[in-house]
Amino acid sequence: MERFVSRKQTGRRDGIIEIEESVVIHRPVREVFAFLADIENWAKLQLALRESEKTSPGPVKVGDTFLQTLEIPGQLIELLCRVTALEKDERVSLEYSWDQLLLWIDFVFEPLDGGTKLTSRGEGRIGGLLALFEGPVNSEIEAQLRTTLGNLKNHLESQATGGKPYPSREL
Repeated sequence: MERFVSRKQTGRRDGIIEIEESVVIHRPVREVFAFLADIENWAKLQLALRESEKTSPGPVKVGDTFLQTLEIPGQLIELLCRVTALEKDERVSLEYSWDQLLLWIDFVFEPLDGGTKLTSRGEGRIGGLLALFEGPVNSEIEAQLRTTLGNLKNHLESQATGGKPYPSREL
């Protein structure tokens, strides 16, 4: 079973990050969307996420912001995250900013035989001295995203089976 599909863009331009990762989760779209749309849940999925604080009251909506502190090898970084789109059971879009890095990520939810195909597409820009480290920065973002999607899959599928691994099968 192919768990992830990773696609690296060709024809890269300097200072541009482009990523795409997909995962099939054996849970209904509504359940996957509800969990991922609650950005407070992300601490359960991202080992590097040390703190996530919603800076606006009430349920998550377009325009809401979060401060997230990540532990990246060698340092703590604080990201500002803004919800740019929220379409129930279809899409969650986020914008991240930190220093000379801007990153836009879309999570697209597709029903697939009672499960969900979740595809994350991202594009970003790096400026200043950080642009010198485009390769390692891109690799770190891809690794974090792949890990987050894998943790989401494992968390939701194990919740559905009472903590036991989900039986592997092709969808």
